[in-house]
Amino acid sequence: MRVTKLGHSCVRLEKDGAVLVIDPGIFSDPAAALTGAAAVLVTHEHPDHIDAEPVRQALTNDPALTFWAPPSVAGQFKDFGARVREVRHGDALEIAGFSVHVHGQDHALIHRDIPVVENRGFLVDADLFHPGVTLVSPAPEVLNFAFRFASEICCR
Repeated sequence: MRVTKLGHSCVRLEKDGAVLVIDPGIFSDPAAALTGAAAVLVTHEHPDHIDAEPVRQALTNDPALTFWAPPSVAGQFKDFGARVREVRHGDALEIAGFSVHVHGQDHALIHRDIPVVENRGFLVDADLFHPGVTLVSPAPEVLNFAFRFASEICCR
């Protein structure tokens, strides 16, 4: 699996010709990240993790593109029908040739006056965990691998 970090929270995963994009937010180049993607995963609704307009454009341009997110985010894209799927803690999914396990319920507390939103972390192929902004982790051995793997991530 090739992993490319694209700015603040966006990660593009490529394997066997398939592309999976996680968190194409405003501090990345979402349009570039989404080019050729088979699926988009979003951890939560904050704009640094999803820039809605480029995602809408990608869904409009590619009728095969699927979108996976917590209910609060998926509901904003319901006009794309069955291509938009809600994810919940404990889901084990096969998405564009990647094994994806969903972890977590809520975003980490930012400040007591800021409401906590839904947040899902994604464990991809049992090797890479993208937490969004959560304090939940899938397993210590996975996080140990992720820290070792981080030094090999391609950055733009």
